[in-house]
Amino acid sequence: MKAHPEFNQKWLQQQIASDVTLLGLGDLNAKDIEPRQPGFGRHDMLLLDPESSTRYEVEIQLGDTDESHIKVYGIGPLVAEIVRSLP
Repeated sequence: MKAHPEFNQKWLQQQIASDVTLLGLGDLNAKDIEPRQPGFGRHDMLLLDPESSTRYEVEIQLGDTDESHIKVYGIGPLVAEIVRSLP
């Protein structure tokens, strides 16, 4: 699939955004697609559990897992966003 001309990362991202249940993680909503995190780049997707307000970052990769592609540092800006949204 990684080298397929039509079924690429963007296509997979759109499929997940249109039906988040494909991930098998429960009733989640696509909160944002490729949100920009100043100083950190972009996340592929942010998902939200509307009942618990839990947010999930989704990193989409085709082919073998590339650990260097996973942005652990993205947690800091996500935590800052959550804190800003608290009442």
